[in-house]
Amino acid sequence: MDKETRGPLIGSTPLDNGLEISFYDQSRPVAGDRCMVQLLVDLPIPLDDSILQGLPESEAQLGAFLEQHGSSVHCELTKTRHFVPQAEADSILEELRREFMSAGLDYLRHPDFPRRYVLKVYREWAEKEGSRLAHLKAVQAAESEQ
Repeated sequence: MDKETRGPLIGSTPLDNGLEISFYDQSRPVAGDRCMVQLLVDLPIPLDDSILQGLPESEAQLGAFLEQHGSSVHCELTKTRHFVPQAEADSILEELRREFMSAGLDYLRHPDFPRRYVLKVYREWAEKEGSRLAHLKAVQAAESEQ
């Protein structure tokens, strides 16, 4: 997600594993004095050598993964409340942030979280990439038969 669509940064929290959680307000009015309150939680994980060495594929495949993802992978979560009175929006946004911190903080600050999360993203990407390449090969084979 690009910076323009994230909304205003409303805070950040450093974690023991070296990562930092950022919180963005993506709330917007919906009707009359009502709004949708939305909190974006973003945890960028830098793709440094210590994490990349644990990925189980060839250098070419790793290069393609890095080309698509750049220098980091983002773990993002959105928490939303609908049809909130405008007067309560700020307190609901803070409540969403507190709920997230109490429920997810231990998981995200675990020392193995960055490596495990990147491995999960990499495996999902590799599966999709394999399907994409197989489809492309099938299309090319069908076209060459014509």
